[in-house]
Parts: sequence; structure tokens; C-alpha cells
Amino acid sequence: MRALTLVSLLLVVGLVFGLFALPSPAPDEGTEEPPAAPQAAPPPALPQEVEPATRNVTPRGMTLGPKVSGPLLRVEPPEPVHPRKDEAEQRGEQKTAPTERTERLFRPVVAGLGKIESGEHSVRLAGIEPLAPDASCGKPVWPCGMMGRSALRRLIRARAIDCTIPAGAATLPETTSCRLGDIDLGEWLVSQGWAKATAARYQDAEKAAKREKRGQWSTQRPGFTPDAEETAPFSSDLPSSSPL
Repeated sequence: MRALTLVSLLLVVGLVFGLFALPSPAPDEGTEEPPAAPQAAPPPALPQEVEPATRNVTPRGMTLGPKVSGPLLRVEPPEPVHPRKDEAEQRGEQKTAPTERTERLFRPVVAGLGKIESGEHSVRLAGIEPLAPDASCGKPVWPCGMMGRSALRRLIRARAIDCTIPAGAATLPETTSCRLGDIDLGEWLVSQGWAKATAARYQDAEKAAKREKRGQWSTQRPGFTPDAEETAPFSSDLPSSSPL
């Protein structure tokens, strides 16, 4: 009886040890694997030692480079730097603003009171209302329009004049102001009584012409006397004319 009981205990103990010795079950194929750890960025490339060139590759006509006896270091080029859009726009806004300039007209021809021609250019003096070519003045009547045109011709005498190109304009406009040296031609015509002022800057010149009865404001035919036209400087850039 005892022997039977001992055998039964041994069988129970064997079964228990057998259960613990069995292999654990394999994981299901559908089980997700854990995510891989993020890889760190590769370190920057280090300079590499290279041997100096053993032969001369300098093109003909160019200066030779310095001689190198030791090893050279090859370094990776830096990343290109592109300017930001706002910086480029800011540089564009800093461009120089257009300014007023002048164009010199050589050998000008007085085609009429206040109208001057030179080559392909034909300009009218701004800020004035000149006399008509057939205008008559005074009592007895005298041809003030023709005399005014003759006076302007005596003033210019084919000397070069400088006409204004306004700021932003590409070419010389049809109506502008012109100068002969230091003489404003529009102001001169008004001051001599050969034109009326339409610009505020010439109002004082017109008042003086009326007060002194010059040109069209004269009651009698005026005579030509030495005036600003006789002392106006010649243009140093005007080539001398050859005798006919």
C-alpha cells in the first residue's frame, strides 16, 4: 500500500516538472514589431589630406600658383547662400531716383518767337506766351512780332543752348525751358517785352517790362541797343564755323 502511494507521488511530481519544462508558445505573426530607433544625422565630412600636384597644369599666360611642399587639405564647399526676397526688394527700393537733366542743342535756329529748332529737335519755350509772327504794336504801328524774333536771333547767334529734360522723361519734350549760358531764354523774352508770362517765375520780369515800356509795351518802335544778347557767353563746345 505504501509502495503504491509513493509511486503516485512520484508521477505527480514528474507531471509538474514536465509542464514547466515545455517551450513557451511562439508569438503570433500578426503582432507588430516595435518601431526602430531614429538614426542620427551623419557627421560632417572631415577634411581629407591629398598629395600636391606633381605636374604644372597652369594655362599659358597665367601666373603660376604658390609652390606647396606638404600635403593639402580638401574641404567640402560651403552651402550657397541665397538672398532673401525682402532683402532683394529692399535693395531695389534704394535705387537712385530719376533727376532732371539737360541736353545741349548745337547751332539752334530761331523758327519763331519761343520756337527753336536744332537737327531733329524742335522745342517751344515753356512758361511764356510769345508774340505772333505778324503781331503789330504801338501808334504808329510797328511789327513787334518780327522785331521780337529778330531780337531772339541776335541773342542766340547760333550758339549752343541747354534745354531741360524733366525727371523721368526719356527724351527732350516738345515744350521745355532752355538756357544760353546763364540766361533763361523764356525769362529774357518776357523781360524784353517780346512775350507774356504764363508761369509764376516770370511774373516779376513781365512787371518790369511793362514798367519800363519794353517791346510790346512800348508806345513807339524801339531801337536795338547793346543788351544781354551782346554779352552772352559763347558755348565752349560749339565748333567754330568755317567761312563761306
